[in-house]
Amino acid sequence: MKIKAFFLAAHFWFLLSYLPGAPIRVLLLDGQNNHDWESTTPVLVQSLEREGLCRVTVSTSPPKKSSQDAWLGWKPEFNEYEVTLTNYNGEPWPEDVRRDIVEYVRG
Repeated sequence: MKIKAFFLAAHFWFLLSYLPGAPIRVLLLDGQNNHDWESTTPVLVQSLEREGLCRVTVSTSPPKKSSQDAWLGWKPEFNEYEVTLTNYNGEPWPEDVRRDIVEYVRG
């Protein structure tokens, strides 16, 4: 009987974890890729936000071969989000952005 009660309680808590709450904050990084990221980003956003479980913010990097000043102005705020998703496959990010995402993932 105790085992049944344990499993019922476990299932109850599992189901409670899926009750609607605040949407998951998602940061989607794009801006350069070897495919048409300008078309795929809106599809990703729509898919993630469809059921209201996620709220997506898109952060677009400077285009290829941009000046250093353009890159200095791109500072994604990773710590404001619960999930980071990339639709990016381009030039290496500036050192500070790379450092910030490593710290975010470690945290």
